[in-house]
Amino acid sequence: MNLKSLTCRRLVAQIQHDPAPDPIHNIIVDLSEPQQPSLDAIRTEYHPQSKRRPMVVKFEDYREHRSQHQRPTPRNPAKPWTPFRTRAEFKFSEIVLDAAMNKRQVDALLKVFHRCLEGEDTLDLKDHSEVQSMWDLASVLHTRVCSTICCNCKSYLHRAVSYVG
Repeated sequence: MNLKSLTCRRLVAQIQHDPAPDPIHNIIVDLSEPQQPSLDAIRTEYHPQSKRRPMVVKFEDYREHRSQHQRPTPRNPAKPWTPFRTRAEFKFSEIVLDAAMNKRQVDALLKVFHRCLEGEDTLDLKDHSEVQSMWDLASVLHTRVCSTICCNCKSYLHRAVSYVG
């Protein structure tokens, strides 16, 4: 008995002893041995960290399995922002994505929104120019720090002035 038939027998035995096999397991082709590719085959390779072996299935079997197990969520024309609960949640998430905000930033912004919604605070800024004006006013309230750094390097005097405010 050769190694290929032994491996196939193990695969069949495993499927027969599994009390509730997933239908995809019935169509998996063992890849421990090199095989000739088929014109109607789908090969799935997983990320190495998943520790899953690649699998090859016939196109018809793959299509049938996918259609049975992954039904897309039906679209609701009255609520095109689905699966978000509201249009505002969708717009907020869209802005967060566009701005490439990280988790910490999103959580902090949502915390400010919720404080305002609960009446603990208010948010009266109207646009970017008003935000910028507030930062300009705030910068005047802090003491500016000036430092000069001089460095002799190869008979040249380098001078750098930095302002921290």
